[in-house]
Amino acid sequence: MKGMKITFVMLMGIILFGFNNSEAKVMGTQRTGIQENMDIVERGQNIIAQSTPEKIKEFNEQKDGDYSFAQDSVVAGIKEKLPIVIDKFTMFNDISKDNNKLIYKYIIKGLPKDVILLKQNQQSVLNTIVTLYCGNDPNVEALKLIFPNGVSHNYYLENEKIMSFDLKPSDCDSK
Repeated sequence: MKGMKITFVMLMGIILFGFNNSEAKVMGTQRTGIQENMDIVERGQNIIAQSTPEKIKEFNEQKDGDYSFAQDSVVAGIKEKLPIVIDKFTMFNDISKDNNKLIYKYIIKGLPKDVILLKQNQQSVLNTIVTLYCGNDPNVEALKLIFPNGVSHNYYLENEKIMSFDLKPSDCDSK
């Protein structure tokens, strides 16, 4: 099950640091002040052009505490990169949200169900998830705020859910 631990560490790294959609900057190029000012003006014009009456109405109708847009953005950013083969046994296959909870779906192959379901292996996976979720990483802290009902890690073998671990931000209070 050491491979499962590595799987989770790699997965969290991909999730937490993998959705930077900003355009890459070419190193070593010098930009003049005029070019930078033109970029700022262009960005401002783009923002103004996007501020349509429909967008203003949509913004005004959004309720405080409604994180659905941020949640949708996180899910969409991760979905673009899926599926991701984590290790020779595990593939991160899907991500979704439901009722302010982030839901991960993993597919497991190449291991017997009985091995996966050994109590010590399940505890090892859970310990790894808790350590990552309850750590001090600012990206995970942001996810906890955006998804106040927590996360659910679901593992499937031959289209059957065989393991599921749910964590809420309050589960970290004693950590």
